[in-house]
Amino acid sequence: MNLLMILSTQLEYRIQNGYPVKPGEFPMIVLLLGNTHLCTGTIIAPDKILTAGHCACGDPTYEVHANLTHIDERFSPHTQFRFGTQFNYPISYKNQCDQLNHGFIDNHDEFGGSPDISILTLNKKFNLIKGWIEIGSLNYNYSINNTKENNNEDFFVLGYGEDKSMENSIGQLRLVAM
Repeated sequence: MNLLMILSTQLEYRIQNGYPVKPGEFPMIVLLLGNTHLCTGTIIAPDKILTAGHCACGDPTYEVHANLTHIDERFSPHTQFRFGTQFNYPISYKNQCDQLNHGFIDNHDEFGGSPDISILTLNKKFNLIKGWIEIGSLNYNYSINNTKENNNEDFFVLGYGEDKSMENSIGQLRLVAM
């Protein structure tokens, strides 16, 4: 088995603050790693991950880890690891991806209005395990009543990021209700 190692000492994190997610709480969420940054994805089939289009460009995030709530758990025996083999994104995103690939732009937020979405195909299917590694559902029945985020929010956002107010929180799967 070949393993990609993170070569950068400074990963880029965009999700900030929120509340840590408990193991098994969102079994459809995966961590995607490139050499310099990470992304969050959702399992939509045993061998397909839905993620942002910018995760497919520049430094693609081909390393995929399931069943973890923190980046430091990625080599634990309870996680599953796969390689991404191919990203597909809307043809209308090709120009933006080319700009990232060639270093003409390094901040995908400057694209505005682009279909920032992609699907990553894996080298091997995940072994689905109820409550630990599952396919994402549009009507996922999750209650935020037992969290600090219970003020009648309509939806929530998940991502591997950091809490700027805490040390050693980088790479933690976090939840923010909105």
